[in-house]
Amino acid sequence: MEKPKIENDNLPIFSRNCLKTFEEAKEILKDRRDQYDDNVDSWANSSFNALRTTFKLINGRGWTIDEYRTIASASLVDLKISRLNGEFKADTAIDLMNYLANWVAEMEALKIKYGYEKKDLIDYSNISVI
Repeated sequence: MEKPKIENDNLPIFSRNCLKTFEEAKEILKDRRDQYDDNVDSWANSSFNALRTTFKLINGRGWTIDEYRTIASASLVDLKISRLNGEFKADTAIDLMNYLANWVAEMEALKIKYGYEKKDLIDYSNISVI
């Protein structure tokens, strides 16, 4: 049974803004997918050579490809955020949502892989930064 479509005009402004931007993020994601070779999953197949070399130098051991991929996704989120310091481009801000969504999925996969539960994670809510 198909859910009835909700008219965006009846939603609160925040929800309307988010839904509009989510649609734009989906379009940007599709455009990016079309720009690159869709038959090659470069994200899944990346060897992360620079990351591997760096982490071996720092801690003397290699990590799994899942760990490298998660670290790389965090780096890309930071890179996208840093681009917000320049001239405003809606494309950059909207595409950040795609990078964040990917990073969240990678982090959740690692949490499951290593058996982390919410109680195992550090709670930063009571830490103040001066």
